[in-house]
Amino acid sequence: MDKKKSEEDLVELSQLRWHCRRGVKELDVVLGNYLDNYYLDSEIKLQEAFKELMRLEDPILMSLVLDHSQTEDIHQNNVLEKMKNPYIK
Repeated sequence: MDKKKSEEDLVELSQLRWHCRRGVKELDVVLGNYLDNYYLDSEIKLQEAFKELMRLEDPILMSLVLDHSQTEDIHQNNVLEKMKNPYIK
């Protein structure tokens, strides 16, 4: 990875980290964990799915994380699965 890309990644991660700060501590932890452990190594489709999930309101996102509701988007489901089970690769 070239230096310019790394700087862009750091800016993007910084912006996403700010958006991971939600009104619910549990979401902060789950979102931050995904960002730290999976985001940069994920395919572009999964990165976009994560960003789409970040646009959801806290109650909707919490419902998805707790399996009280589901999304029809396969990429969002992959991201959610990693959020719920942080030990899978």
